[in-house]
Amino acid sequence: MLTFEMYYLGFLIACVFSWKASAVSPPIERIITEYFNSQSVKSFKSAWDIHRRPMEHAIKTALAETVGLPGMNVYVRKLKDKITVGYLHDDNQVQVLLTDLKLHTMPRCRLPDVYFPLADNILKIESKLSEMIIQANYSLIRNPKHIIYETQDQDPKQYSPFLFAQVSETGSVAIRADDCTLSGFIIATLGGNSVNLGYDYFKLSGCVYTIEIYKPGSNSLPVIAKYKMDKDDDDGSLSLSELMLRPLLTEELLPKIQAAVFSFVNGSAIFGSMYTEYQDNQVIVFQATAEYMTDFAKLMNIISVNLKEGAIDMADHTLLTNNDNPKEKVQLTGMVLFGLNSMYSAHSGGPIKTDKVMIAEEIRFSSLQVRGTLKIISGGSEQSFVFASEIIDLVVDVHMEGQRWNKTTIKVKGLRRMSFSLAQLTHVSAEDVIGSYLVNAVTKLIHAHLKTTVPEAINPTKVSQEWSSDKYKKLNKNPTRKTSNK
Repeated sequence: MLTFEMYYLGFLIACVFSWKASAVSPPIERIITEYFNSQSVKSFKSAWDIHRRPMEHAIKTALAETVGLPGMNVYVRKLKDKITVGYLHDDNQVQVLLTDLKLHTMPRCRLPDVYFPLADNILKIESKLSEMIIQANYSLIRNPKHIIYETQDQDPKQYSPFLFAQVSETGSVAIRADDCTLSGFIIATLGGNSVNLGYDYFKLSGCVYTIEIYKPGSNSLPVIAKYKMDKDDDDGSLSLSELMLRPLLTEELLPKIQAAVFSFVNGSAIFGSMYTEYQDNQVIVFQATAEYMTDFAKLMNIISVNLKEGAIDMADHTLLTNNDNPKEKVQLTGMVLFGLNSMYSAHSGGPIKTDKVMIAEEIRFSSLQVRGTLKIISGGSEQSFVFASEIIDLVVDVHMEGQRWNKTTIKVKGLRRMSFSLAQLTHVSAEDVIGSYLVNAVTKLIHAHLKTTVPEAINPTKVSQEWSSDKYKKLNKNPTRKTSNK
C-alpha cells in the first residue's frame, strides 16, 4: 500500500534525525514497535499463517532426515580446522590442557520442534541430539602427591579420573556428549522470492559427558568415566559445549535449514502481489536497526577509549609451579589487552518479536591483542620471553529488550582465529598452554568490560554524549597501537 509506505518512510526519517541527536538511545525502540504493530505486518502475518503449519512440518522432517547425513541437495564445505587453539579445563583437582580438539561425529536431530512465525522475523528450533564425540590430546598439570594408586580408591564420583595412577601425564582423550538439547532461533527475512536466514543464537544444554582416557601405543586399558566438562557459573569464558556448537552449526545445521527453507518457501506463491510490499517495509526497519547498531558500536569504541584508553591491564598468572620448590614456576606477567576500540556490528541480525520486541545482533572485536612476558624461574635463575597474541573477530551476542533496552544481555560466543608469537621460545606445548589460558582470560575480561560499558552506550550520560564522533575519527587516523601482521 503506497500510502502506508510513504507514511512509514516519513516517520522513520523523523525518528532517525531525533535519534542522531541523542547518540544511540531510542526511539529505535519505537520504530520497531510501530513496525510490528502496523497494518502491513498484520496482513503479512495473516497471509503466512495459512501456510505456516505445513512449512513447520516440512522443515521439521528435513532436520530429522538430513542433519548428520547427506541430503537437501546442498554441498557443505567440511572445515578441517580445530574447534579451538586449545582448552584449559580445571576440575578443581587437576588442570587438563586439551589440544587438537576436533568434532569427530555430527549428531542427528531427534524429534525436532520448529516454530516459524515469519512475520516476527524469527525461526525457532529445539531438538534432542544424538551423541557427539570430540577427540583431543591432553597434558596434565597435577600434584604428584595427590595421585591415586590403589584401584579400590579410584572413585570417579569423588576424584578426578585424571588423578588415577594409570593415567599418564600426556595422552589422548575421547569426549562423548550424550542427551544434549539444542535450542535457539535464527532471524528470517524475505529475499530472493524466498526466505534468507541471518543471525543465529543457539545453545546446548543438559549434556552428559563420558571420557575415555588412553595412551596411543600403550597396552594398558583406557580409563572410562563420567566427567563434568561444563561450568556451573557463567563467568564469561567459553565452555566446551559452546566451542563444539560452532562447527555443528556452520558445517551442518544452518546450511541444511537454509536449504530446506529455499526448497519449501515460495514467496510469490504465498503472498502474491503483496510480497514486494512486505519485503520493502521489512528492509526499511532492518536498515534503521543496522544504522542504530553501527552508532552503538561507534559509541562503545569512544567509551572504551575515554574510560580505559582502549586497553586493559591483565593480572599476572602462574601457569606451573614446582610442588617440591614453590619458588620454581612459570608465570605470565606484564600483560595488557589492546583493541577494545575495534568493535563493529556484524549486521547479520535485526528486530524480532517473541513475547516482546527486541533487537538480536552480533557485535565483534575485529582485533584484540595481548602482549606480555613469559617468565621461567628455575634453579635460582630467571628467563624472560616476550610474547604477543592476536584474536581476530571475537564474537559477542547482544540482545536488547525492555523499556529503553533496560534488559540487554550480552554473551561472548566465540572467535574466528587466534595467532600467537613467542619468537624466542618455539615450543608447541608452551604456545598451547599460553593460548588456552588467554582464550579464557580474554573472554572473561571482555564480558566484564561489556557489562559496565553497554548500559552507558544504550542510555548515554551527559559526559558520554560530549565524546564526539570527531574524537573517534581522530583515533582511527592516529592509532595508539600497532597491529601485528595477519
